[in-house]
Amino acid sequence: MKEIILDYIGGNKTAQFTDQMMHYADMFEQGKRFAIYKQMSIIGDPDLNKLCEIVKKALEDTDNYVLFLSIRSIDGIRTKEFKPLFEKGIHTISTIQNDKLGWILFADMLKALGYEVKTNKNMMVASIK
Repeated sequence: MKEIILDYIGGNKTAQFTDQMMHYADMFEQGKRFAIYKQMSIIGDPDLNKLCEIVKKALEDTDNYVLFLSIRSIDGIRTKEFKPLFEKGIHTISTIQNDKLGWILFADMLKALGYEVKTNKNMMVASIK
């Protein structure tokens, strides 16, 4: 059995409501999303090549949304062997940290988590390793 840690950026139904409300009220520009960061732990021997797709579907089937999902480590060892899933067209993440609402460039958030990120000319994430 392995312990697999996943990095997840997204939200639940409440966060999705906040995200949509901010867009409908024209308070969020195109490319800005409301989301939270979480780590998930899975114990078992899943097919690692399909794990992110399976977890993404499970999250979406339970009214969550996924902006980013990646295998961070296996048994405590950092890995970049598996391609992360991410929503294209995101520039900025609005999030709550220490009970305060703030924002961060999506690319900077991913870099702070240790990922290699390439952006396009509009600073939207184009690729992640």
